[in-house]
Amino acid sequence: MPFPDFEITPAPGNLLKYFLLKALSRVFLFLVRTRLFLYRIGIIRSYTSKKPVLSIGNITMGGTGKTPMIDWFLTYFSRQNTRASVLTRGYGARRSRKTKVLDKQTTKNENYVDFGDEPWLLFKHHPQFKFYISPKRVQSARIAEDCSDILLLDDGMQHIRLNRTLNIVLLDCVSGVGNGQMFPLGPLREPLENLSRADIIIYSRSNLVSSINLRKKMKSFIPEKTPQFDSGYIPAELISCHKNSPQAASSIANKRCLLFSGIGNPTAFEKTIQDLGGKILDHLILSDHQKYDSSMRQKLKSFITGKDHDYVICTEKDWVKLEYYAEEYPPFWYLTMKVEMGEDFTFFMDDFMKNGC
Repeated sequence: MPFPDFEITPAPGNLLKYFLLKALSRVFLFLVRTRLFLYRIGIIRSYTSKKPVLSIGNITMGGTGKTPMIDWFLTYFSRQNTRASVLTRGYGARRSRKTKVLDKQTTKNENYVDFGDEPWLLFKHHPQFKFYISPKRVQSARIAEDCSDILLLDDGMQHIRLNRTLNIVLLDCVSGVGNGQMFPLGPLREPLENLSRADIIIYSRSNLVSSINLRKKMKSFIPEKTPQFDSGYIPAELISCHKNSPQAASSIANKRCLLFSGIGNPTAFEKTIQDLGGKILDHLILSDHQKYDSSMRQKLKSFITGKDHDYVICTEKDWVKLEYYAEEYPPFWYLTMKVEMGEDFTFFMDDFMKNGC
């Protein structure tokens, strides 16, 4: 289906690069469609867990807010007294042939390097739950299902090897779907028509940018019967990395801020700071899941030193990797965030837990 909104006009000097990327994106599209076809006709088989599986994923590269959304679900399941387990690949974790379990016992001798920054962050918020770390999520599901009431599949949209009871897809209102093209020409992991596989669409960060325009663009790809919800990504408070008293997020209004972040969507981080009234002097944008080895820590020190600022701020995802080295730096802060869902979504989940499971 053609999309005028997504048409690309390459610059004359970039024609060769454009056509190369376009060719690669068509190869990628062919591989994606072939894989889905093989699953559909049963040549590659999917596994159905004994317990309900709730998948949270996206259709684009980069950060759409999956980790904060899982955080929201774990808070919800805690209130429901539901034994939830998270199945995640633990990007950046030390690899093992076996599924690694992140819980109160294993954290005594291991840290974020062993499990990945995002599972570690979630565990610090929800130590009562278990996190199963492996790229082989079917293996994780088999281990977790006997001691769980429900399984949360992280980044699960493309992981169709494991069947899901509820398929939730996040669309980010800040970055949208870019140029609507397949990787590497654009940000798509799958063609937009595959949004028809979603049971629910959640528009993340709709408090920063309204979901109205994105909903209009996606109207042709999402069946009318598919429930769609907005979600806000709300600043909570500033936490001192030198153990000073927390401050309200609004404290940075009219203050000069240096930012550094290694996340999937640094633009959303900047937008959050700006909406709080912070004046961004500079932003050191690092790779998603950035490792803070000695050379990177030195680069960070150089970035901070000598600049006249009021606050140095990072994300909580960066902080969990820097907390062991906090004393090496001048005072800095990390901004805690939380997802806010409307009552309509809570009612939907209540009904799902009662009747859908």
